[in-house]
Amino acid sequence: MRLSIFNLALLSLIVLTACSKKEEEPIPEPVIKAEQRTYSESEQRYMAIGDSITTLVAEKLKAELMKAISEGGYENAIQFCNINALPFTANVVDGTGMTIKRVSADYRNPQNKPDDLEDGVIFDYTYDVHVGEAPQPMLIKAEGKLHYFKPIIVQSFCLSCHGTPGEELNADLYEKIKKLYPDDLATRYKSGHLRGAFHLVFGDEGKKE
Repeated sequence: MRLSIFNLALLSLIVLTACSKKEEEPIPEPVIKAEQRTYSESEQRYMAIGDSITTLVAEKLKAELMKAISEGGYENAIQFCNINALPFTANVVDGTGMTIKRVSADYRNPQNKPDDLEDGVIFDYTYDVHVGEAPQPMLIKAEGKLHYFKPIIVQSFCLSCHGTPGEELNADLYEKIKKLYPDDLATRYKSGHLRGAFHLVFGDEGKKE
């Protein structure tokens, strides 16, 4: 999926608006239309694989975070994320020919900043939220490979590190977060908000589809 300069500018505006939780403003049509979100039998198999892998990653990350919290509180959890979240996520598919990462317009780690393709998917997920629909996984063929995306929705336990500073997010902890992530954008979320997306890229097997 290629995006024009106009669309990129529009995406940036809409994503920033949406991720600032200003939901009263109208937004244009999605990049990927509803009729493009139907999949063949073989594509559905890739969707099932993508769902299994991203669910596994989410469960493992949550378990490691809960362990870090139990051992040293939320400060220990943010230290874990700072050092381990990226490689931990990537290592789940190590040796399979696939790659996986998490992306968000409101990133904490700049390495989670979305590229053009990811930006378009987040735009569409933002559109879904604005029209009252639950964002759904997508399978996109781009750059000769199959790309699986799955929305990440904020859960209540996330708010201790991603909520509003001085409210759910302790002010002292927020200061520590800013030291680790000077350009942090990942706060002021509420339970149920769109956080971002998992992006799984299939290897040579997916390329043949």
